[in-house]
Amino acid sequence: MKIYLTRHGQVLPKAFYGNVQYPSGDMPLSELGREQAAYLGAYMKHLGFTGKIYSSPYARALETAQVIADHTGSVIIPWAPMREIVRNKEHMEEFVGMTPEQIKERYPNVDPDAELAYPWWTTELESNDDMVVRVGKGIRELDPQEDVMLVGHGASVYCGCEALGIPHKGGDGYNCSFSMYDSEDPTNFKWLDGAHMPYEKLTFNSIVQADEDKKLLDAFLAEGVEILEEVKNAKTGKILHISDTRSSAYPYIEKLIQEIKPNIIIHTGDFVDEVKAGRMFNAEPEYTRGVKRMAQILKNSGAEKIYAVPGNNDIESVLRRELDFAEVVKPNTVVEIGGISCALGHICYETTAPAQWSFYGHGLTGETWSPDKNDLQKGTCRFNICWGISVILLPERKQFRFSSPKAYHWGRI
Repeated sequence: MKIYLTRHGQVLPKAFYGNVQYPSGDMPLSELGREQAAYLGAYMKHLGFTGKIYSSPYARALETAQVIADHTGSVIIPWAPMREIVRNKEHMEEFVGMTPEQIKERYPNVDPDAELAYPWWTTELESNDDMVVRVGKGIRELDPQEDVMLVGHGASVYCGCEALGIPHKGGDGYNCSFSMYDSEDPTNFKWLDGAHMPYEKLTFNSIVQADEDKKLLDAFLAEGVEILEEVKNAKTGKILHISDTRSSAYPYIEKLIQEIKPNIIIHTGDFVDEVKAGRMFNAEPEYTRGVKRMAQILKNSGAEKIYAVPGNNDIESVLRRELDFAEVVKPNTVVEIGGISCALGHICYETTAPAQWSFYGHGLTGETWSPDKNDLQKGTCRFNICWGISVILLPERKQFRFSSPKAYHWGRI
């Protein structure tokens, strides 16, 4: 049995609250919210899902379920266990939700025989622990032989994941985020993943992730990036190593390049890091847009040589097409820079070829080296982007590290 869970799409802004068309607390989706639901519906169709969709009886959840069902042909079951958490008792005392008859009339894919006790909401305050119990009880009553989707709210989806024991692994509770539990294979799971949607479509209701990222990056850049005069004044032999670049960090990368003026740039993969093109559904258009932006930054750098290594979330053919001015090399390629043999890869275990120095990125999984082991003057050196963006001066063999800004970690996981 596979259980898929998602939060409803973005709702209409608060300016609509009180509109007689919409009962207080039961707002429908915004245009973007419907678009988000359509992305998820297309992804569910891609996965071959045709099972029942159990939806919170709130309008925003049922509308999300209906858009998904438009893609998958699923039957919708209005399902109280996935309803919103009650944090304001007074607010709920004024709330009047749709009747089962109204729900069946409004949403075409709702099962005409579905039963829903009315009222399906409560005025009693609830904690997260209460939610885990409530959603967990509902899940245990489902048919264990059927794959199903649960559509709810931030709290009910999060607590549903907790009830199922889905391991926390990255991701945030975006609108129409994607979680999955597989009863036959506990290692096959998703936790609040937004990878099926374009980065600019990610929201927490009124909060647009890309806008928040831009605010943080603007504040970071406004403080200035300190670059030592020794680095600025060096005319030759400047190597800049970057990797795993999210599009939200591109302005920072561009600023570094403009101020450092490197002679050689090494990019060790995942050029549009928030777009997991190697494992995402229909990701190439968004990925290509990002690569084009990074390619322009690199092309304008004035660097004499640019090396690019495809990462596990890159599309090599796109890199080769858009970076036709650079040398795109396979992982574990050895090149000579300033008389030093350098192995280039994306992951630490991809740089096994005999070389004095190794450049890579991607993370710390499987990493056995540490920066204190580096001997720039005489011995072996390894440069992992997780230890910071590196600038290395040759022939002096001096390294300067720049801490990766939070922009590297903003946006989609």
